[in-house]
Amino acid sequence: MTRASADSPAGPAGAAGPAAAAPRYLGVDLAWRDSTPGRPANETGLAVVAADGTVLDAGWARGVDAVEEWVLRWATPGSVVAIDAPVLVPNATGMRASEREVSRSYGRWHVAANASSASLPWLGGRDLGERLERAGLVLDDGVQPVPEGRTSYFECYPYTTLVGAAELGYDERRPRYKRPDTTLPPEARREARAAVCDDLLRRLGTLSAAAPALQLRSHPVSRLLLDEPSPLVDRAYKHREDLLDALLCAWTASLRAQAPGRLQVLGHATEPDARGRRATILTPCRDGQRRQPAPQPLRGHPVASAAAPGTPSGPRGGVTVRPTTADDWREVRDLRLEMLADTPRAFGETLAAAQPLDEQAWRLRAARGTSATGVFLAAVDEADGRWLGTMGGYLPEPGHPVLVGVYVTPTSRGAAAGVADALLDGVVEWARGHGDALFLQVHEANDRAIAFYRRRGFAPTGATSPYPLDPTALERELRLPLQ
Repeated sequence: MTRASADSPAGPAGAAGPAAAAPRYLGVDLAWRDSTPGRPANETGLAVVAADGTVLDAGWARGVDAVEEWVLRWATPGSVVAIDAPVLVPNATGMRASEREVSRSYGRWHVAANASSASLPWLGGRDLGERLERAGLVLDDGVQPVPEGRTSYFECYPYTTLVGAAELGYDERRPRYKRPDTTLPPEARREARAAVCDDLLRRLGTLSAAAPALQLRSHPVSRLLLDEPSPLVDRAYKHREDLLDALLCAWTASLRAQAPGRLQVLGHATEPDARGRRATILTPCRDGQRRQPAPQPLRGHPVASAAAPGTPSGPRGGVTVRPTTADDWREVRDLRLEMLADTPRAFGETLAAAQPLDEQAWRLRAARGTSATGVFLAAVDEADGRWLGTMGGYLPEPGHPVLVGVYVTPTSRGAAAGVADALLDGVVEWARGHGDALFLQVHEANDRAIAFYRRRGFAPTGATSPYPLDPTALERELRLPLQ
């Protein structure tokens, strides 16, 4: 096993000390069959990253004993361990619910999970989980909260990370980097597999600019994945693939801690065992892949400053997003007056112009929620009925949907609240039926709004126009491609 240095690890999980400061994110691509006296286990890929994406260790081990020792060496209090293997297998036969849900959420991308049950001859993941719990770690099933400061582990699946993270660009199907493509002539299969793997690694290299980040060039072993071509020989190729998957697992652990709203809990409704644990898999997902809720946030971890382009990052529990109707005129009026007072240069109307409008005028505005040429949505707190924000879209011309009326009340702003993301998801869904891109105009000095739009994948078109209320200022046009 390769380590960054002999004196850098922090000691057993949960131990305090000068080196046990910030939580770390560990990835384990586990070989399911353990070592026996006559046959060593296959290699397990191992990687650990810091919150900023720095790779602290990258290498390999053989056998559950060695993997457990590595985890306990590198895990600091509050660290998160993502394991590519079934870690809780309560079913005697058949398939776990979480495995069935993999194909339901990701089948369109040609991703499915193998069945695991207690009848399998090799269950290294279950063995590792039991050992880690004896050492003081806790299983994070995404449903029950993890006590603050406790080191936790969860089950992940690299394929779902590859297609569930929009940054990597696998919009149609998973990459075939595991085994040679048997539809090709035998002499071309290994070369084609290596080319797919190299393309995948180039995409992983771009995560240095993501949030959370993965800095492959920050460690000499992971750097070689970018600097050297993938080998053609099966054993050498598998050696590289195991490390690649371990790094994917480590980045998934970072996502789980720093951007939990980007994940879903497969097997969320599974019956817990006698200790209250569920056999779940935590997987990154895009809007169209989400079938289950996001996992519980982990306390004590830095929150990523941005999400994947076009991907919501915040939890949405307790908030309903719905179209407005004419009967909502009072709420539409009150929130419109609030937004014009709060952010006057974000809109093409003044507070003084809006205040005298009568009931009929506000009813006409509220009725836009179900207009044939537009949509107007409200985010409503389910607990008390309070309106948290609005957002709309309209068609100034066929095939050209435009985003308008964007506002979130100050106490519900930010990626963690998820209100703006939820509203935008609704407008994007409407816009997909009316064009291949969604446009908007934003005041050049509205930095907060611009940052939100960029996080969600909008980019400047280069077009500008005078701001209606002050022709000396500009509005900039942004565009979001609709896939």
